[in-house]
Amino acid sequence: MLQNNSIRPRLATRFLIKAGGLKQSGEKTFPEKWDHFKVCSTERNDIGNPEPQNAWMRENLNEEKPTKIPFMFFTNDPEACYDDGYAYRTKTQRLCFSSDGKLAYWQRKKSEGAKSVANKLPDELVVADDSDAETVVVECPGPSCPLQKANKCKINLRLVGFIPKPDEGFVFQGADIFYSSSYNSAAQLRASMDALITLTGGQIAFTPLVLQLQPKKAMVSGKQQTVYIVSFFPSQSVDKLQAKAMSEGQTDIPRTSVLSIPSAVDVEEPEKFHDEFYPEETTRPDLDEMMPDNQHIDAQADEEEMEPESIDIDLKSEIDAMKRDIWDIAQRGGKTEKEIKDLLMSCMADNPKTIYENLRSMKTGLELTIEPSLPGVE
Repeated sequence: MLQNNSIRPRLATRFLIKAGGLKQSGEKTFPEKWDHFKVCSTERNDIGNPEPQNAWMRENLNEEKPTKIPFMFFTNDPEACYDDGYAYRTKTQRLCFSSDGKLAYWQRKKSEGAKSVANKLPDELVVADDSDAETVVVECPGPSCPLQKANKCKINLRLVGFIPKPDEGFVFQGADIFYSSSYNSAAQLRASMDALITLTGGQIAFTPLVLQLQPKKAMVSGKQQTVYIVSFFPSQSVDKLQAKAMSEGQTDIPRTSVLSIPSAVDVEEPEKFHDEFYPEETTRPDLDEMMPDNQHIDAQADEEEMEPESIDIDLKSEIDAMKRDIWDIAQRGGKTEKEIKDLLMSCMADNPKTIYENLRSMKTGLELTIEPSLPGVE
């Protein structure tokens, strides 16, 4: 097997788990949210919706509109099971993406039909990478970003696992993936992950779970409405989960909050619910105000094309982890936020693999110069 190359393992996708899709009205296509899940293939119909696997759902879930689905992870690495970040998209492209709320990748060109045109950077965004590359690094201002204020930049999340069949003849055939642009689902899925890690001592792989779509009452434009938010919970009792953790040698419960969500918008802000969760029949902002380039389609209608086109998802995860390590080490060493940002900026390059190697060298250097000088470190 080739060593130290850019090939990264990636599981095949078996099913997409959907809680929303697209609907057509005349010549226009709009997003809609559902009060149930659909298990779909990766094949798409004429308007872009994945094909529901109704016969499979009847046979394996006993219904075609489930609100609860059995679910499992196949690894103990929580960040391989759940991932999220800010994303600004058009119908076909992701033009800006941030996985840490501090730095973002900005595409300098966007597609319009068969042509590529300039993707003008808003005045409020600062380029942190002055190279001539097509993708540059910018400082992500988070909720103060004009794209977030215009509802064009949203949380994009990805939950990766598989739906086990209830019989003993289950054959693993690839990943079943849930995608969403819901901030509130992101917040609940992160909390679900933290709780699961605590209950199992980190042994989350193959723990029986229930993925569920739950209703919640919210005030929207002065009216009480029902919205639906995704989360997951173990289907086993607490004593069984902790007994399993102890039997596998997990005597110390790991720290929780291993995942920290970017501060995109207050989770309880009522107006945020309605344009994330409501179909077109309810009052919502004009799509011309919401979409870039007046495109009449949801910028992120729970679609699966979420990974940056130029960065492999597994390498991206390693880059993000390395950046967090550097941030933690430098912060413990007394460096200011600006100094840490400058360190990270110095590692940026056109090639993701080069970025990773630069970050790894930076981390090693910090460990040699900062970590030994910290109190209690020999």
